[in-house]
Amino acid sequence: MSGPVVGADPQALRDLQSEVSALADAIDGIQTRLTRVLAAEGRCWGTDDVGATFEASYLPASRTVRSLLAGTESGIGEIAAVLGAATAIFEAAEADARRTMG
Repeated sequence: MSGPVVGADPQALRDLQSEVSALADAIDGIQTRLTRVLAAEGRCWGTDDVGATFEASYLPASRTVRSLLAGTESGIGEIAAVLGAATAIFEAAEADARRTMG
């Protein structure tokens, strides 16, 4: 028997896990750069009435974007971990099937 019995390609799953993990890392890098650049700018909009009005809208939106980026990075990282676990399960199932089929 030459092909997989279970029907999953463990190498393809490992490759996908690697790509998904790289995506999570890229999102983390974006979040890190965004935080650094925004921190370097400080409160560049000023403290006058216009600046205060801008800040009242900007700060909550900025926090939301950063939180969403963190959640996205975390969620994609979890998907990568699940792909790794699924790969191990498929490999074990494949080995069991081959043993059973003799």
